[in-house]
Amino acid sequence: LPESMSAYFLAKTPELTPEQEERLISFIERNVGIPYTHEEHFDELLQLWKLSFPQADHTPEQSDREWKRLGFQGDNPATDFRAAGVLPVRCLSHFAEVYPDKYQEIMRRSQGTCVEDSFPFACAAINIVHLLTDAMKLKNHNEPPSNDPAAAHMRA
Repeated sequence: LPESMSAYFLAKTPELTPEQEERLISFIERNVGIPYTHEEHFDELLQLWKLSFPQADHTPEQSDREWKRLGFQGDNPATDFRAAGVLPVRCLSHFAEVYPDKYQEIMRRSQGTCVEDSFPFACAAINIVHLLTDAMKLKNHNEPPSNDPAAAHMRA
């Protein structure tokens, strides 16, 4: 592994071409370990709302009960992004833009027909992105190592 990459990975990675390596470093620096803040990222979250509810006649405020419809735990989605940062918002938006039918299908399934059949879509996605980032050992050189016990077994 080239010295330039040692700050980004915690384990050996497959061989990358110089172009792939450059693109990966750029992706990591722009997306991994970047804390979500309403000041910097609320527009991205509103875009996700619009993709999720294209027929909605309004968009929620930064702190609004409506966020629970998307599967956040509370009224302020920023609190759900603590561990994973802004990357899950970008992943969900990408999924909704590139695969709108599949995205809407999962959104519908997350609502369920009863409490037992539903799940918090946004929270599930945040946890999946966090676990995948940890499992792939993607790490911004300014980011401290994850202390997530649920992901610790994946680093072994």
